[in-house]
Amino acid sequence: MAEITIPVQRPVGADGLLLHDGDHVAQLVLAVENLEQVLAGAGLTLAALTGIEIHTTDRGLFDDAAEVLAQRLAEHGVRPEIVVHEVLWLGQPGMTVAVGATARSAEPPSHKEEQSMTSELTEELRAPRSGAAEALRGLCEGRVYLPGDEGYDRARTPWAVHVDQRPAAVAVPRSAQEVAEVVRAATAAGLRIAPQSSGHGAGPFARTTSATS
Repeated sequence: MAEITIPVQRPVGADGLLLHDGDHVAQLVLAVENLEQVLAGAGLTLAALTGIEIHTTDRGLFDDAAEVLAQRLAEHGVRPEIVVHEVLWLGQPGMTVAVGATARSAEPPSHKEEQSMTSELTEELRAPRSGAAEALRGLCEGRVYLPGDEGYDRARTPWAVHVDQRPAAVAVPRSAQEVAEVVRAATAAGLRIAPQSSGHGAGPFARTTSATS
């Protein structure tokens, strides 16, 4: 039995933009549906879940909508551990809930299958993550740079200039509060975080394009 981690799924469409603004129940339903799609891509269903992490901007709203999630889990006869995190920001205005999970696969994939699955999931998740990065623009008083933005190349260039790192976004926080907001938003959006104060550790980071620094 192999346990896998499912990236946080948000109530967004294929373009990575929020759907059902103002409807917390519908947002939870869509986030769970997106979670099911990722599971299906790995040949799994909700019955394989071992844990669920709920990220919500309002615990009260989630409690009101929790029955929807309970019903979906009951249909699959599964009772995973559920942990609820109340956060300040989920990456886009109006977004109130996002769902992450862990699941158990009956058989570990072969090396060839794992390579194929990794490649397919990378391509599938690349567009939503770009949408998530777009939603970070409002943080740090606008000091968030995405590919194509004026200032992006300067912001992404580390002290070690020979390293060509191209993250999905570069955030430049100037206070502990801004750091916390960026970390919460990027985590909820499923983006890997690579903090850098000087760029001396830029080598490993250069091998990924789905991060925020």
